[in-house]
Amino acid sequence: MIPRPRILVCLLSCFLAQTAMATYLRLIPSNKIQVNQQSKNVRFEWTLLNDGDEAAEAVGLELPALNQAYILASELAPQGKASQTLTVPFSKLGIDKPGVYSVVYRVSYKDANLFPFSAPHLVQIVIPPGVGRVLVMQLNRPGAEIQLPLQSTRKVHFKLQNVAGKPLILEKIEPLSPVEIETRLQDLAIPYQMPAGEEKALVVSLSPSQALIGSVYVLGLVVSGTVEGMHFSEPMTFVIRIRENLWSPRNILLGVIIGISLILFVVQLAKKRLLRRAQPAVVTAPRKPKTK
Repeated sequence: MIPRPRILVCLLSCFLAQTAMATYLRLIPSNKIQVNQQSKNVRFEWTLLNDGDEAAEAVGLELPALNQAYILASELAPQGKASQTLTVPFSKLGIDKPGVYSVVYRVSYKDANLFPFSAPHLVQIVIPPGVGRVLVMQLNRPGAEIQLPLQSTRKVHFKLQNVAGKPLILEKIEPLSPVEIETRLQDLAIPYQMPAGEEKALVVSLSPSQALIGSVYVLGLVVSGTVEGMHFSEPMTFVIRIRENLWSPRNILLGVIIGISLILFVVQLAKKRLLRRAQPAVVTAPRKPKTK
């Protein structure tokens, strides 16, 4: 017996329906810093708030530049808080002159299904006297959300411009990205001497791994260097959305189900037409008029 199209429609609906309502889980970080120029160290105090309705598992704090990671809580209940205090010497932070420095850190955790998540953040340190904005960075398509297919690599083009009115040296370009997105810099040798007013193209390669389809991530770059003996650090961010590959197994299966549904619908429609044509015509004899 051939299944009716409505059965396939029900299967398709079940295939597309969500198995469960998603809960809300977000960790909000805040930080305080104290710079001690006499002792030449910086004291960081991080606090994480679980602003969600489910517990976060294995809540951690990662400092990629320092190659350090900490577990703040094995489980953090909704509206719960966890903190970490750390004192780091100037030498480990690369602080050797006045100016502005950036420290990239990541918040990591797992949801109730033990699926890992991470989010990048930034804290800036000012060693007086500070330095104003000297570098402008922007996407070639500013304001656009970048669509990034899962299990693929995409090159994103940026433009850097020296707006300091004086030469500067680019010494470091650091990704501001979650663990789920691999970020690689291309086509720029560091250190780089950048004359006043110069524009420079920059290409970044993005490859998602362990990312969820439909997720939105905030990524960025932090460009650091020196200008007239002072240190600068300029961050910029952009948004990407993870989408499914066109030829993913799920899309192929979805296409097969839709194709079978259409074929069965056409077959059923053709059978109905054949049955109508095969039915014999019913001839009704005219009634005789009644005689008195």
